[in-house]
Amino acid sequence: MAQTTTAVNACNIVIALDTDAGVLVDISGTANTINLEFTINAAEGYTFDGDFPIRKTCGKDMTGSFTCVWSTTADESWDLVKGWYHVYDGAARTLRIDVPSTAGGNDRYEGEVVLLSYSHEMTADEAGPIMVECEIASDGEFLLLEIGT
Repeated sequence: MAQTTTAVNACNIVIALDTDAGVLVDISGTANTINLEFTINAAEGYTFDGDFPIRKTCGKDMTGSFTCVWSTTADESWDLVKGWYHVYDGAARTLRIDVPSTAGGNDRYEGEVVLLSYSHEMTADEAGPIMVECEIASDGEFLLLEIGT
């Protein structure tokens, strides 16, 4: 098989998170990493006569994380995260990720997520921006869709 010529990178992905009012906001300019892990709930059992397990699956899950820049502007990623945790009830919010861009025909992940935690390190001798790591998990189905044309 010949080497692919259609590989994509993450340079232009668009990440949007909704506000407490339910308005999707593009946070791509204040987020620099997003990780999604999709899992299937699986269990196994053995019988006295079997050398190998019997595996059954039931249910799916998505957990993940994103890293955002601590900034002072309203409705940027840090403002949304701190309000999500400290001010509001922590209810699920819509997360949308367009890969590799918002162009028609590309992939879109979308679903409701809850904020599980956030953490950051503040060091006196670090000149770079403070980066905030946010842990999330799906609340219901997290879809992989095709962006309409």
